[in-house]
Amino acid sequence: MATKFRANFRFGGPAAESDPLLPDAYFDNGDFSAVEDFGDHHRFIIGRTGAGKSATFQHLAQLYPEKVVQMSPENVALPFITNLDVLRRLSDLNVHLDPFFNALWKHVILVEILKHRYTITSSVVKKNVFNQLMESFNRDEAKQAALAYLNEFGESFWCETHERVREVTDKFEKKIMAAGKLGVGIGELGAKAELDVENSQSQLVRTELAERYQRIVNETQLPRLNKMLRILGDEILDSKHHQTYLVIDDLDRDWVDDKIANLLIRCLFTAILDMQAIQNLKVLVALRTNIFQQLQYGEKLRGGQEEKFRGLALDIRWTRNDLIGLMEERARAACRYYKVSPERTLDKMLPRGPKGHDSPIDYILSNTLMRPRDAILYLNESVRLAAGTDHISWTNIHGARHSYSENRLLALRDEWKEPYFGIDRALEKFRSAPYAMAQLELGKILDEIALLPADHKFPGVVWVTELCSGIWASEANDWIGTYGPLVRWLFNIGFLGLLTRSGKEVYSFNDPFATDDPQMLGKYPKFVVHRAFRPALNIVDDN
Repeated sequence: MATKFRANFRFGGPAAESDPLLPDAYFDNGDFSAVEDFGDHHRFIIGRTGAGKSATFQHLAQLYPEKVVQMSPENVALPFITNLDVLRRLSDLNVHLDPFFNALWKHVILVEILKHRYTITSSVVKKNVFNQLMESFNRDEAKQAALAYLNEFGESFWCETHERVREVTDKFEKKIMAAGKLGVGIGELGAKAELDVENSQSQLVRTELAERYQRIVNETQLPRLNKMLRILGDEILDSKHHQTYLVIDDLDRDWVDDKIANLLIRCLFTAILDMQAIQNLKVLVALRTNIFQQLQYGEKLRGGQEEKFRGLALDIRWTRNDLIGLMEERARAACRYYKVSPERTLDKMLPRGPKGHDSPIDYILSNTLMRPRDAILYLNESVRLAAGTDHISWTNIHGARHSYSENRLLALRDEWKEPYFGIDRALEKFRSAPYAMAQLELGKILDEIALLPADHKFPGVVWVTELCSGIWASEANDWIGTYGPLVRWLFNIGFLGLLTRSGKEVYSFNDPFATDDPQMLGKYPKFVVHRAFRPALNIVDDN
């Protein structure tokens, strides 16, 4: 057993998937009870990168291994679907694809639950289960008809999920291709047909094509699927003994077509909303905050569903006490994992704070966006510098800040680079800025950001132009009218804070609505870049 920190001592990994301490050091900030409870209405776990979404799902699987079904985007062939040529072309024709995607999600989820419930691993097991269910429904033709839907997939039923998804989409694609040959005279819906439609065919032809394809999309198996889902709730998951969680993580990967990917996610949410009536099934989806914002509910959802979807979202947030509790749990678990003896509390590892100044914990937290990953990575960098000693010194904590800051700036870029392409170029404009910026000083930097589209190599022309529309407006605006959209964006991503007259720094993680009201925004005399990013941008603190 060691008494000093070895070079490999860490407080955790950068991601839940590679964190050796997570099984022994999961800290519940109060959100887990909502995730775990079948009676709780929350289904969408929303949070920024590093907020603990994946860790929550891993902890759920650790506690209830027999009840959790995990489904990844790769397993349901989402990269394949978003890259499917026919779907992109249908989308370009404004064909409403929601019925197809809704049915696809329900089909995939239904089959995954059945496979889990009856341990279906082969065609023989599937046949036996199917026959037993048909026999139990021998007096109900509607239920038999619904069950027959699943039998149409034959051998593919028990294959890997992505194979079943490909079969469904292949059948759909063949129907679309066949329809493209009928009567319009432009051939199949391929590359040449697309050019014909876009360049030489009349709007009438486009409309006729869209209507024809729309009819095919609408001819989904939703009625039988919905009946089968009712059977799932009433006959299959019919007791608490059969309670099942189905969790979907990593929906925030970079897909080929963001438009199709966002539609897929919205349709997944619709399918989950429809399945809420199944008491012993809880489908949970983790999604990054920026992806959730990109779904554009107000513009895309039909039937006034926006409020329902937002009501199902659980926004993961952490308080100071939550993060201190997490770090203390991590310190004890790390001592056990790395065999440090005697086991030490976090307080024993850290130095004492100078009188009248921040404690080490508060200093570290002031350099985070109040997320577990930030706190863990700062501690990791500090303890790396303390290797060979038995405690972390103030020299280690201060010395860790620059490397930590550079990594956090890169992480911010990676988190928001979609849809804000070239975001790093915008943030770089703050290099060597003063600690506190009055409106005039900040305005000069924002003017430089507004000029970025003048560089033909800059990839973020669209979003910068939109956020800077007030700067280029011909009519006169006050400062908030001119720069407000850009300030709100920088505030919402956690980069820029508001400085009160008393010297308090306000950020989106402690007051997310602080910039919503233009009058309130105008009352803040100065602005500050968050402490996490100052060393990386050569910005000197006020003290």
